[in-house]
Amino acid sequence: MRPIFDLPHLNTAEGLRWISPGGCGRGPAHGLGRFYEMILGRGERDGVRILSEQTAEALTSVHRLGVTDHLAAVGIQHPKWGAEPPWGLGFVVQGSDFGPRASFRSVGHSGHSSSTAFCDPEHGLVVSFITNGLPGFERNHERMRSVTGAVYEAAGIPDPGETDVPDLAALFGQMQPLAGSS
Repeated sequence: MRPIFDLPHLNTAEGLRWISPGGCGRGPAHGLGRFYEMILGRGERDGVRILSEQTAEALTSVHRLGVTDHLAAVGIQHPKWGAEPPWGLGFVVQGSDFGPRASFRSVGHSGHSSSTAFCDPEHGLVVSFITNGLPGFERNHERMRSVTGAVYEAAGIPDPGETDVPDLAALFGQMQPLAGSS
């Protein structure tokens, strides 16, 4: 079996058939944006209910907090949280990775140093873009924050400057690590 991030492998006929539940999605940024419009609509888009509101809420609620992601093995030290960002079911939640202008209610996901998509319910904003090149984690993080910052600026959403990060322990109570995690 090939490693998850064997990128040349992913660009072969075999790689295109490879199934990875945690990655390797392919498609246009526009289609991903439409998906996040549905998430922003709490499961509905253009008057069509795709997910129940309860399912949409479950997907975008915090399910993992303060747990190191050993599968991705990146050990993110996030600027807002000082640790790995909080996760819902397939989404980074609480605006943790979408730049300083993203609201606390933002949810989304970034690809392997090449794409970002999220919705920001507070601002009614959906962002989806794909970039060229794989510059490494730190340079990509700067690039993604620059692009998302420019989107918020173009939308007329002011930079809040340094804002207080909510006390997560107060919001969620004392969280215990999952069994078997370190």
